Amino acid sequence: MRYFLIFTLLLFSATTFGQEVLIDLQSMPVKKNALSKPKVKAHSKASSSLPFYDDFSKGLSYPDPDKWFQSSVLINQTYAINQPTIGVATFDAMNRNGKLHSHLTTTPEIADTLTSKPINLVYNEDDSLYLSFWYQPKGLGKQPETTDSLVVDFFAKDDNEWVRVWGASPNFKTNKVTEFSYIDSTFKIQSSSSIDSSFFCAMIPIKDARFLKDTFQFRIMNYASFPPNLQYPSLRGNCDHWHIDLVYINVDRDKDDTIIEDVAFTKPTQPFLKNYVSIPWKHMNSQAMQSEFTNPHVFKIQFRNFFTYVQNVTVDFLVKDLSNHIPPSSFTGGAANYDPSQIFNLSNLYDYSIESNWEDSAKYLLKSVLTTESGKDYLRWNDTVSYTQSFYNYYSYDDGSAEFGYGLWGEGSQNGMMAVKYHSYEVDSLKGVLIYFNQIADFTRTNFELVIWSDNNGKPGTQLYKKLVLKPLYAYNTDTLYKIDSKLKIGGDFWVGTINYTEDLLNIGFDMNNNHSNKIFYNLTGEWQQTSYAGSLMIKPVFGKFTSWQTGIDKPTDKTNFSIYPNPAKNSIRLNIPEGVKPEWIRVINLTGQVMISKPYDSNSINIDALQTGIYLFQLTLNNRTTSTQKLVIIK
Repeated sequence: MRYFLIFTLLLFSATTFGQEVLIDLQSMPVKKNALSKPKVKAHSKASSSLPFYDDFSKGLSYPDPDKWFQSSVLINQTYAINQPTIGVATFDAMNRNGKLHSHLTTTPEIADTLTSKPINLVYNEDDSLYLSFWYQPKGLGKQPETTDSLVVDFFAKDDNEWVRVWGASPNFKTNKVTEFSYIDSTFKIQSSSSIDSSFFCAMIPIKDARFLKDTFQFRIMNYASFPPNLQYPSLRGNCDHWHIDLVYINVDRDKDDTIIEDVAFTKPTQPFLKNYVSIPWKHMNSQAMQSEFTNPHVFKIQFRNFFTYVQNVTVDFLVKDLSNHIPPSSFTGGAANYDPSQIFNLSNLYDYSIESNWEDSAKYLLKSVLTTESGKDYLRWNDTVSYTQSFYNYYSYDDGSAEFGYGLWGEGSQNGMMAVKYHSYEVDSLKGVLIYFNQIADFTRTNFELVIWSDNNGKPGTQLYKKLVLKPLYAYNTDTLYKIDSKLKIGGDFWVGTINYTEDLLNIGFDMNNNHSNKIFYNLTGEWQQTSYAGSLMIKPVFGKFTSWQTGIDKPTDKTNFSIYPNPAKNSIRLNIPEGVKPEWIRVINLTGQVMISKPYDSNSINIDALQTGIYLFQLTLNNRTTSTQKLVIIK
């Protein structure tokens, strides 16, 4: 995943007193597949036909190569606020290698460009062709200045030139965006109570004969500029963000045709857990299960009915344990009528046994699917969202993506402390700490101390461990693992953090999509204070083994050789279980993956009267979480 930015470090005065700060990112680690040249299909040079549509919901980190030329625009699902559908295209000041555009200065210049592949627009001028898209300035990024803008050009083939047709410029003081049409020299004012969390629809007619060609192209670009008043130019970071969604070209439209006839997810699937994003698999005891899971579990999703009339929507869910080859478990939220032009938050209860065939980790795929009776095939990508829930050997509050950097800086920040509170569900050996450091250009990192504190009434208490770290390390697109080099048993509440050696900024990753600010404290004056920023500091305590990845090693415990009789069965079955084996849970799953029975083991006699004729998988889970499976045949 590429990494994002947020706020600019404010260093306006000649002397900056010690304070906690958030700074823009100076680089974004980029997925290798985003840098590789996309595979081009043999027919890709031919012009595509209408409708042209992209809502950036395929889950790619780069523009779809079937629709767009290679670009530095970032495709993502978490960087905008209240996005119409689950994906957006983000324009900023970074190139496709995750570095700041080298040509940018304090004067606005073109930064990112998104150029369409050729489109066949051999139509008449009265066919009422429009390009529309939804856009948002800033979102979770840095707000564009009034001199920065988002613009659209059309390509005139016969003249071999790009023609400016539309532009937009924001004013965050008045919460207004001014759109300018270069076609007819008219202005349009878009306003909102908060333009950085609103999306506005741009409608651009395509009427000029010079654009109605078989190789029509358009491009969307942003103008960006660096703030002129930074005291430390080496800390300049990403800026001037715009996010776009629902790019659509078709005939028989008008200036008021802003509605997409679709039902679409607007947010990604959420993690299993209530408090953490991940916890050590070996800490999944009864206390952890009670604290982290509802009983039964809950699928939380959000989707929007864009139609102007009621839609009947079926919602289905799937959970797949990736440690085994058993078919995924399916659950349905059923079909219901949903009112037009509204967003819906749905919580669906489901029963699923949390277990793994791996000894030290677990991984699950969570998927949600929308099915509607109406709609168009080219809108189907946003009907499915998925999330991979992993359990490794560490506790984590963050989603792995740093929107900006956090640290203590300024006169008096030497010896400043920052800490994150965790709760360990098991008394276990703390073996290390994972820290994500943002990459900094032209800036020397300095020493710091890694510290573990006990808890003292909700604040850091006694120091349990301290270690001098000679240099913060930037590991490409991942955390750096620091070893705890003494025996340290931890259980319950504790704190993990750092002490500055100098007044230089450590620049630790800060995730804005998961807010655990009530667990982040800093100390510059001898008193611990809660952070004023909403988010999660990317520091993770590691337990058990000194490794930061899942091994996927199967459990050494042999699976039990139980048997079922009678088999085939009709109304009930009995289990023949070896002596000394302690079952914990039973599940009966049909061949489509739907869980038909899931309950704690209480007897070796089981009623199956409610099951229909068919072939099923019968799972028996032991108290050491080893799962054995037998085939069960039912004949009524």
